[in-house]
Formats: sequence, structure tokens, C-alpha cells
Amino acid sequence: MIVTRESVSADQRDVCDYVVIGSGAAGGTAARVFTSLGLDVVIVEEGPPIDRAISAKGVMPTFTRYVRDGGSQAAVGRSFIPVLQGRCVGGSTAINSAICWRIPEDAYERCFRSHGLDRAVPLDALEKAYARIEEDLHVTETREEILGTNSGLMRDAGRLLKLEGRAIPRNERDCTGSGNCLLACPTSRKQSTDATYIPMALAKGARLYATCRADRVTTRGGRADGIEGTFLDPFGRRGPRLRVEARRGVVVAGSAVHSPQLLHRSGLGNREVGRHFQAHPGTAMIGVFDEAVRPWSGATQGYEIDHYRKERMKLESIGLQPELAGVRLPFVGAELMRALANYGHVAIWAVLCRANAEGAIRRFGPFGSKIKYTPLAEDVAVIRRGLKLTGEMMFAVGAKVVFPGIYGLPARITSPDGLRAIDEATLDPRAYHLIATHLFGPTRMSIDPRDGAVGPDFQVHGVPGLYVIDSSVFPTNLGVNPQHTIMGVAWIACERMASDGTAR
Repeated sequence: MIVTRESVSADQRDVCDYVVIGSGAAGGTAARVFTSLGLDVVIVEEGPPIDRAISAKGVMPTFTRYVRDGGSQAAVGRSFIPVLQGRCVGGSTAINSAICWRIPEDAYERCFRSHGLDRAVPLDALEKAYARIEEDLHVTETREEILGTNSGLMRDAGRLLKLEGRAIPRNERDCTGSGNCLLACPTSRKQSTDATYIPMALAKGARLYATCRADRVTTRGGRADGIEGTFLDPFGRRGPRLRVEARRGVVVAGSAVHSPQLLHRSGLGNREVGRHFQAHPGTAMIGVFDEAVRPWSGATQGYEIDHYRKERMKLESIGLQPELAGVRLPFVGAELMRALANYGHVAIWAVLCRANAEGAIRRFGPFGSKIKYTPLAEDVAVIRRGLKLTGEMMFAVGAKVVFPGIYGLPARITSPDGLRAIDEATLDPRAYHLIATHLFGPTRMSIDPRDGAVGPDFQVHGVPGLYVIDSSVFPTNLGVNPQHTIMGVAWIACERMASDGTAR
């Protein structure tokens, strides 16, 4: 049921009802819904299946094998901003922090209803899908016993400053608080799609072609009828080919970066394909405490402050391995080694912005993904404000020093009064340690083909039988973690496709 480059020596062919490109939040959900309704499904995934023995070895082996470009994929604009995505069975659900947010009413209004898409994505249908997904993936708030000191300090700070927050709801089962969510959960407790929906689909007869890149969508008579792909070895060398014929349709769920690239390579879609890329850029502040914090222990992300969410800002605790946090520390050489020696006493809290900036996904080039994106000054102002608030929170619960991570400011701030300098910091994004997560929009859904690439029926405008169901169809970003809504939207789309009954 699982075919990889290592197991094939000749070209492969298959025939199915639906071929699904991608195995993450959207693709995994599609496979689960289709197979539960008795449809025949093929899943094509560029990355390899997860080997827990590899993820248990730490950051470098995990990132090298399961993260897109080893973690070096970046958006290029006024600055270089890393864009972390999973490239493995399970997609980014395998390497994220398992956060599951139901879409708030105001976010639904902004993203769907205000664009006339409330019939395409009805809120009541989303709520029903959420309930099924939460049951399947065992979504539950982070328990006290695995919260960890890093998240506990954020909770204490929020209460002291009277800021609304909560323990984060996560898709996990019997989490031990090992802090390894970003490393594909070596203990297999995270309920990512590689551990849930993909096995469910395989048990019902689906076939999974992993380590196989979907090169292009094929058409017959103007209708999508399948895909052509290539098996790749761990070094990217090309192997045998794959041809899948799809009787009912091709379902693209390759992410907001790679779904538009597949359409570009296939020569399909209108001029809106690749435009309107949006994200949640963010950064993190590090605080040093006298007490032991052990940021690698506990839920990777266990607590959040959403008090200012409607002002485009959200704060989250985040635990990182020293290899990942080290790039955020403002030191080199011996001073960096001394800082890392004290790593057990640091807290790390992230600031995320629902940015107004739009970028673009360009055609695939010789050096990987072409993501053009620059946060606006007004977006950086939100991040700057969030960093000051984060510093105030850290000092409120006993931090001795914080590292603002803003070029032009002191590397260390040792008192709440020192945080005032942040107010005058530049709004040039090059001065901040930014990372882009939660990606949206470059094949956005629209009623009018002049405004987007995909119609309210999830079909690419002008290409019947070709569907896109991931976050690239969201007309705007959400302001909350999108995995749950991606899965809910995919659930709605696939139930509708299945009930349509249309076949070539």
C-alpha cells in the first residue's frame, strides 16, 4: 500500500477515482473522507514516510529528511524570511506543534463571508467537520502535567497583567511533554495525519506513492484526468516515473507554496495563480530566569495569549532545542557557548502577526521555491509592539534579562524601563529575526475568475476536474493557527465532491 523510490525499479501506473497530491492537513483529510465514502484513492507525496528512529536522533537528521530544503526554504523580499514546511508523509502536521484552533466568528467573516464564500464554506458545516476531526485526532487542551515551566510562566504573566489566554488545544494522545513536536514526535503521541488519516485511508484500500513528486496535472478534452510524477531518492536524483489516471478528479493539497507551483508547471489556471500570498510572520523573545525553565521540556507550545488577536497579534510559548534557539541568540563564539550553557534557564515566547502584506509564488526555479514576500511597516509595527509586551510579561514573572533581537537595540535589556527603546526601533523587517508560518492565498477562491484562481466549487477556474483544497484557496489569512480550518475546509470540499457523482 506504500510505494517508495526504494521499492520500485520500473515506471508505475495506477487508476483511481481521485488522486490526491499531498498528505498533510488537507491531503490527509481528503484521503480519510474519500475512502470512508467508498471511493478509490491514490495519494502522491513528495517526501518520505516518517521513521521515528530518525526523528529520535535530533534536529539535524529530522530537518534534513522531513523539512522542505532542510529548513532553508525562505521568502525573499526586503529580507530573507525562513518558511518552514514539512516534506514527508503527514506534511507540516508532522513537524508542527499540534495546535488546533476553531475559526473565530470574526475570522470567518473576514476570510469567507465578506468574499461571498459563506455558501462554499458554510460555518455550520465547518463546525460539524471540526467535531469529527477533534474526535478522530483526540484534540484536547494542554494538560497541567505536561504544560511545562516555559508555558506556565506565560500563563502566570498573562494573569498578572490581566491578559486573556488559554492552554492550547492540541491534537495528541497521551502526550508525555517531551517537547519534540517539531521533530515529527519520536514517541508517536502527536496525532498528525501520518499517524491517523493516512493509515485510516490505507486500511480502506488507498495507495500511497511516497518520495514521488507530482510533476504536472494532465488533461483530456480540457478536463483534468490524472497526474505524472517522478520518484526521487534522498538526494533528489530522478528515478522511475508514475502515471495516475483519475476517473473523477485531481485534488491538489500541496500547500500554499507548492500547489500554485504545480499549476504553473502544468500550464493550468488563470493569471491569478501565485498571487495574493499571505502569511503570519513572527519572531520570538528570549528571557533569562534564575529558576530552571528547561524550555525543551513540556508541550512544545502549551499556552497562548490571544488578548490582542483582533489587533492582529497573538503570543505563544514555544520550546526549542538548543540547535534551533541558538540562531536566535545575539552572540557568536565563546559568548554563544556561555549563553547555551545557561539554556536551561531561558523562556521563549513567540509573537505572531496577522499581516496585511501580500506576496507571490513564482514559477519553480533552479534553486527551489520562489516566494516573494515583504512584511509592511504596519505589520512590523505589530510585531514590535508584541515584543515590548512580551518583555513586560517576562519581567513581570521574574526575568533578569531579555534579548529583544532587534538590530540597532542593545542585545540585552535588563529592566522594564529598558523596554522603552523598543518603541523607537526601526520598522525595517531586516532588523528582526522573522519567520513565516501559516501560509495562505496564492490560488485563492473567488466567485469571479478575475479575482482568484479557484471557484466556490473548489475547481480551478476553467479546468473542470481539477480541485484545490488547501490553505492556498483561503482569500486572506486567519490570525489563528490554520491546521484545524484547513482540515475542516478540506472535509467540506471532499464530501461535496463525493456527493457530486460527476465522473469523466
